Amino acid sequence: MELLKYIKKNKLAYLSLYLIGIFYFLAIFADFIAPYPYDIQHRDTPYHPPTQIHFFDEKGNFHLRPFVYKYELIDPISKSYKINYDIKHPIYFFTHGHTHYLLGFIKTDLHLFGVKEGRIFLLGADNLGRDIFSRILYASR
Repeated sequence: MELLKYIKKNKLAYLSLYLIGIFYFLAIFADFIAPYPYDIQHRDTPYHPPTQIHFFDEKGNFHLRPFVYKYELIDPISKSYKINYDIKHPIYFFTHGHTHYLLGFIKTDLHLFGVKEGRIFLLGADNLGRDIFSRILYASR
């Protein structure tokens, strides 16, 4: 009882409680939130840089649907990429992707976000082309 009174009075404790709740939510629903399974390898995109999400294109036009530009690997040895501003991949919410089990027993292929063509790496990719954002979500379990 005293702990609840302390949490209600202390704003930092209240904020911490919310953050812990968000982290638990992300860990429980990692399959749904992550755009890719933790073990899917995209060998053609090693060390892919983080993909920037855009609402404005290169001409300054606003788009209601967020999108990402296509990244092209220039040199595999130095792992340098070039952004191709001619190819845009819109980001879709509640999109279909790899099959997974939600909460361990509900088979589905629905993900919170993703692109239908191309790839999206919010935090980049590792040396085997695995999405770091997805791997962090799965590791939080």
